[in-house]
Amino acid sequence: MATEEEIKALVERCKIGNMKLNRAWRQIRELGFDTEDFKEQSEEWSQKTVILGDLGMQLKSWGFNDCLYMDKGVKTMPCLDQKDGLTCWACPSEFKYYEAELFGGPVPGEQIKLGG
Repeated sequence: MATEEEIKALVERCKIGNMKLNRAWRQIRELGFDTEDFKEQSEEWSQKTVILGDLGMQLKSWGFNDCLYMDKGVKTMPCLDQKDGLTCWACPSEFKYYEAELFGGPVPGEQIKLGG
């Protein structure tokens, strides 16, 4: 089992990785989808998303199973960027916040209202 300091360090590493991947994807998209540069850089980008996803799984194996962007029960950043459609690539959360964002469903702690 990892120490609290190791977990915090890996959470921060994942956040930085998300930021870098999202920024890189914005730049890659501007290359033009039919260029060789696009093909090469998007393949490298794809490989890095897998690596970052593995880091999220490492967090989960260490017992960290919530959103990377949760601070005292409040999400500080959405899973999905409405402008670019970008997501968090290292989600260790047991609850799929992105589904709640996408479909407008309840999130943990919210009351579910049934009926009219």
